[in-house]
Amino acid sequence: MRAEQHVAVVTGGNRGIGLELCRQLAARDYLVVLGSRDLRKGELAAKELDPAGSHIVACQLDVDDYRSVDAMAAWVVETFGRTDVVVNNAAIMYDRWATASNADLYTVVEALDTNLFGAWRVTQALLPLLRSSPRPRIVNVSSEGGSISVMSGGAPAYSVSKAALNALTRLLAGELARDGILVNAVCPGWTATDLGGGGRSVAEGAASVLWAVALPNGGPTGTFTRDGRELPWLATWDDPVEQFVDDLVVELVADDPAVAFGADGLARPQEAEGLGDRGIADVRSDGQVGDADRAGRLDGEQEAQPGGIGEEGEPLRPGLDRGQVAEAFDGLADLLLVDDPAVGAVGGNQVHADSLPEQRLYI
Repeated sequence: MRAEQHVAVVTGGNRGIGLELCRQLAARDYLVVLGSRDLRKGELAAKELDPAGSHIVACQLDVDDYRSVDAMAAWVVETFGRTDVVVNNAAIMYDRWATASNADLYTVVEALDTNLFGAWRVTQALLPLLRSSPRPRIVNVSSEGGSISVMSGGAPAYSVSKAALNALTRLLAGELARDGILVNAVCPGWTATDLGGGGRSVAEGAASVLWAVALPNGGPTGTFTRDGRELPWLATWDDPVEQFVDDLVVELVADDPAVAFGADGLARPQEAEGLGDRGIADVRSDGQVGDADRAGRLDGEQEAQPGGIGEEGEPLRPGLDRGQVAEAFDGLADLLLVDDPAVGAVGGNQVHADSLPEQRLYI
């Protein structure tokens, strides 16, 4: 092991997304601790991925068992003396057959013990090492099934345990920010694993998790993402203002690929030919719009004009309160980067866009 080589601990690393993630981390020159409840299976998996044994080493780890977790942490300290990344991937109990009204609560407790408390135990055990790392990351492998906004019944043990894991992510992110530790939850998507049973490839699912590992220092923390794009925690998308803002950001198309999205769901500047010093559209609650610099100053203000995208005078969204829309737009200031001042202002629940060839702003 080289002194500068980062160490990543992956729970549930002997199969599925965990196994593929170990492979992808090793390809990035991490020294990977492949945690496996069955040490023999872990050793075989490590040997398959890394026959030379230069990047991946197996370790017995049962996240349900404090003694196993403590033994793993002590072994990591003695063997490597550092931990830079913890990926809490171990999970059980995708109970699609059950409902909350008739769930076996012993099954729910079992799921919580692995999916929530297992991640909690491992994090606490390795936290002293993480605090000493120059680039510490905690990634909790979650699921969109843990998003309260999409819950409607079924898989109660799995859904509740993943929702609780998301809550733990937020708590840890807030508490550990002062230590520079980024803590994020990632949904790898419905993946072709023993637990998931179909959908995306395992490589795609693992890459979604790796995105949170590879974040730079000072990057987003406390997020819930898939492929670097935020998923809803609690709020539904039924709210018309939230839906409008989401549509505006995601569907804006410029002459050049001038809009990039960060993990927090906000637009970020991206290189675009011909952009120059222009392009940050700032919309204020008083219904005025203009170019703005990065400090948010408005130049060349112009009054909002009636009218909409599409038919003249077509309302932006039926039933929107003007104050709500103005407040939502305040949050978009300096976030939309376009090739020219293509974003208009809100006035009377309508939007106006200037210099939009072929109606490039789609609402």
